[in-house]
Amino acid sequence: MNFGARMGWFNGLIMTGFLVGFGSLLAFVYWENRAAVPLVPMALFQNRQYVLLLAITFCTVFYLIALNNYLPLGVQNVLQAGTSASGSLQLPKTIVLILVPTAFGIWVAKRKSHTWMALALSCIFVIVPCALLVFVGVNMPIWFIMLMVGLTGIADAFRSVAATPAAQEVLKPSDLGIGTSMIGFTITLANSIAATVDGIAYDSLSAAEAGIVGMSHGIDTTFLLSAGVAVIGLLLVVLFFRPIMNKNSRTSAAEQAETARD
Repeated sequence: MNFGARMGWFNGLIMTGFLVGFGSLLAFVYWENRAAVPLVPMALFQNRQYVLLLAITFCTVFYLIALNNYLPLGVQNVLQAGTSASGSLQLPKTIVLILVPTAFGIWVAKRKSHTWMALALSCIFVIVPCALLVFVGVNMPIWFIMLMVGLTGIADAFRSVAATPAAQEVLKPSDLGIGTSMIGFTITLANSIAATVDGIAYDSLSAAEAGIVGMSHGIDTTFLLSAGVAVIGLLLVVLFFRPIMNKNSRTSAAEQAETARD
């Protein structure tokens, strides 16, 4: 996926890679469904709440390629700000990730309903900065870009304290290890797919119009794509994950009340 945009999707090596990958995936699923002790229990993916958490995690980290790869490129080549400025873009995000996760974790732990709220806020704090960075151009100040990058640190903090604990809560004890690892795999997968999609958008638009204008359009489009994917994540949280979580909470409360009466 990383080389397809450059080598061509119908290149023999790329096509072979896709065929081998898809065939291996089918063989893996076939084997795991019949293994006495599977490495990845396929029953994990029958848990709707867990699958939603994987999808939401995917949507909240899709933006990272645009932020880490294309934003520094824009600062250097579009704003002509130099490597020192592009290298300092992540400083506000680093500070945020040092200061806020503990407080967010305490807030999420207070109530189960705070979990879906934290995931929704994670999506929102991706949507807003990415939507505003769509307008990256020669007149955008560096301080504003750094502020937007800092806001994405809030998104990462909310995701980190909500997604993994929520996944662990809905998994069986025997599945905790692999289930938690799948969160990390989803992040890696999102980065790989984002690198491909963003690469296609940037390469095609920067090639269509020479100079800073084409480059700016390419970078802006990567952030537009990132904001769009985060909107999908927000819809998944509000329309699907929240109702399931509320239903499970009511069921659990009713069972506890019944136990207390007995």
